[in-house]
Amino acid sequence: MRAPFVLALLLAAPVASAVPAATTQVFEITPDLRDCMYPMCGGWWISRVNHLSLRCADGTSASQCYIAEIDWPALGLDPAAEATVVAAAYNEQVVVRGGLSRVTFPVGGTFGVMTPVRAWVEVAP
Repeated sequence: MRAPFVLALLLAAPVASAVPAATTQVFEITPDLRDCMYPMCGGWWISRVNHLSLRCADGTSASQCYIAEIDWPALGLDPAAEATVVAAAYNEQVVVRGGLSRVTFPVGGTFGVMTPVRAWVEVAP
């Protein structure tokens, strides 16, 4: 488990979202670096902040779940800010509030997809 964030910067401005606030949760995200065909690999591993488990897209409960995609444009950021958030996410320096949904891909089956509504990027102390 990673150390807690020392200081966070809210990058996402409040935007209208298709995800009701009552259904969102706060997640730590980690890139999936496994080498297999997308969407089965190459997405993200998520875990809920301050919770031992969450409900995955396949209906199981686990400490972390695989999701195929994060809908970064849903944050409503300008392209430069979105690129900063995505780069930080690949370095495991982002916490997001978002909602989960299930999407069936043409190849590979049904996987979770996150629609973020807020993102916090770790900054140096």
